[in-house]
Amino acid sequence: MTNLIADAERLRRSIPSDAPEDVFARAEERTVSVKHGGGRTLARPAPLQRERGGRYDLPVPGPPDNYSNVIVFSYDQHELLVLTDSYGATRRRARTVVEDGVSIRYELDPDDRWIVSAASGDTYHDERLVSHVWLSVRPTETVEREDYIYDADGRVQRVVQRRTWNELGSSPELDVLQERTWTALYGLDEQLETVLDGTNVAWRRRRGFAKLRAAAEDALVRELLDLGAVTLRHQQDGAWSDQLQLIADAPLNYAQPTAAALRALDEQGLPRDGEPRQLLLTVAARLNARGVSVELEPEDER
Repeated sequence: MTNLIADAERLRRSIPSDAPEDVFARAEERTVSVKHGGGRTLARPAPLQRERGGRYDLPVPGPPDNYSNVIVFSYDQHELLVLTDSYGATRRRARTVVEDGVSIRYELDPDDRWIVSAASGDTYHDERLVSHVWLSVRPTETVEREDYIYDADGRVQRVVQRRTWNELGSSPELDVLQERTWTALYGLDEQLETVLDGTNVAWRRRRGFAKLRAAAEDALVRELLDLGAVTLRHQQDGAWSDQLQLIADAPLNYAQPTAAALRALDEQGLPRDGEPRQLLLTVAARLNARGVSVELEPEDER
């Protein structure tokens, strides 16, 4: 909580004391090119944005044909974003100015005066986005921080989101905390395979019989969830049910839903190399997230 409060204070101090019109004028003077897009367009998506359910479009170069229900992005000579204008059906309704690495969002109040509604800032390391902090001041004060954890190859491994908020006027402190973690799992081909939201599958790469695989994963997780510690192992060849027959500390007599899910996979033919192990990696990650100690043994090459 302490870090979030410090983040909120830092963003509050970054809000310019200048009149909004002066802030806008500075951004407009720096503008040399524009792009535009629809209501869900993002200038720069966050890591795993789409896989976490955040649908978006990327902006296209040039100004829009009309300024109804559109977002216009303005860039400086270094192609850095300096200003974002959001238009409703009949007029501009919000402007976001980027100064010194901090984005300040202004909205029109009922009297058509520009007021600050939010502020946000990004932190980069080796040109990678490592954290994003967002402060909303109206109508509910909210602080949200996302931290992005990468592996040695630069692939994002986890996204940790923490949020705290309070109703304005109810408390001087931000006293409600929510934490959420997404975990990225990569296949043997090093492509993103699955994204977990806690223990639930938020996204999986679309391929052949993804629904059948998902059903098998869910069945195995349910079956093993009550075990305090699990050792997962499998043989390297054969049908799905053969490769996953040796699982946990002793052979299991699968419950009917699990057996049915594995039979459905068998009916699709033999798995490709590495597919059963990738399934077990996902099962292990989901069990770990629920507090089950999981050890995944090396592949049996006999």
